[in-house]
Amino acid sequence: MATAGKKRGRKKKKKNIMMTKKMNKLTKKFKATLQLRHQHCTKLIPQLISAISSAHSFLLRHDLSLLPHQSLSLESLISSTSTSISTIFSLLNLPPPPPPPSRATLASPPTDPTSPRAAECWFQRFLAADSDTLWAENFNITKPSFTLLLRLLTPSLSSLSVPPNYALAAALFRLAHGASFSAISRRFGIDSPTACRVFYTVCRAINENLGHLFELKNDINRVIVGFGWISLPNCCGVLGCEKFELDGDFMDKNGFLIVQALVDSEGRF
Repeated sequence: MATAGKKRGRKKKKKNIMMTKKMNKLTKKFKATLQLRHQHCTKLIPQLISAISSAHSFLLRHDLSLLPHQSLSLESLISSTSTSISTIFSLLNLPPPPPPPSRATLASPPTDPTSPRAAECWFQRFLAADSDTLWAENFNITKPSFTLLLRLLTPSLSSLSVPPNYALAAALFRLAHGASFSAISRRFGIDSPTACRVFYTVCRAINENLGHLFELKNDINRVIVGFGWISLPNCCGVLGCEKFELDGDFMDKNGFLIVQALVDSEGRF
């Protein structure tokens, strides 16, 4: 019995030694793989930073030429890629990457780096372009309609620190494209909290000044009763949305118009 116990002990000890050697071998292999990946990442990161910088430069130089959904998508990709690279830098214990170039160095052509237009925000350059097509693409509204709406809402926007035309344009851009407040701040030269405050102030002004144009507000009880008769209790309106393709030169080949409508119990807009 004692001999059998010793044999089992030696066998167990030998097994443990083999397992330890195997673990050490795997650990060395894992470290070698990590080191190799570290080297690959170190070589690729400068190329990625250069690509991001080029994309950022392209965006700043051509933001008026790009369609809103194109510029917003590119902004999102640049932002997410920059965040990922910063995470990689922290994992590899590398110094933080350089920040992307600012508009002050990229907005003007290299031949004229001191041009005052370099410091202008997107909306300033948009107004200078004065293009009817740009108004429709960016705000889903014509310039005469914008001017009329601005005249109606200006008294209600006087409390803002932002000019009324900037405030209205910022709100319309967000409504038209679902842009984030950070995207609004970059285009209109304001910070994100101000962009948020401007948006809700404009929406409230529209509701207070133009709400009387909608019969649902003044005749809500009739509408609720009407929906009740068709088995839709406590309903005060039906909101629908439809997409229509557009032909011609107004938009590109994939252009379309989204129409949103609110109707009462009798199907009236």
